[in-house]
Amino acid sequence: MDLVSFHRGWLGIDPERTPKEFLVSPQQICLYGAFPKARGFSSAEYDPNLFLGVLILALAQMAPKSGHPVFLFTPKVHAEWVTEQMKTVARYMIRTRKNTPGGVDLVKDVLSRIYLNTRPFQTPVEPARWAAFGLQKKDALPSWITEGLIEVPRG
Repeated sequence: MDLVSFHRGWLGIDPERTPKEFLVSPQQICLYGAFPKARGFSSAEYDPNLFLGVLILALAQMAPKSGHPVFLFTPKVHAEWVTEQMKTVARYMIRTRKNTPGGVDLVKDVLSRIYLNTRPFQTPVEPARWAAFGLQKKDALPSWITEGLIEVPRG
């Protein structure tokens, strides 16, 4: 799957009309290119750009109406911020789809299947579908999570 096209399909293709914060960034392109091994960035930053890349990665792992959840692992200290970011992105997605039949329901469906998890050690085995935000390779985490984190490309 071409994740850059997937990103643009959900958040806008036209650089003239799509808000800058929803355009594809170089960091997101790096993450998308490293998927499926990469599931997030090794970073504790509260960075909306990095979060958006992780959220799109989570969305790409589910088929609409499939019922399959995607786990989004994040530290407890990030949970409230992540929830607010998800609301911001959801509002934008809903605005762009409000005139498309079934578009709003689709956004609600896929976002409702992202399960925020702040306790990765309580997940005994690696889930089939997951992403991570706010975690670092140096954190005490299951190996399958640390192996799925990539360094944030700079520049």
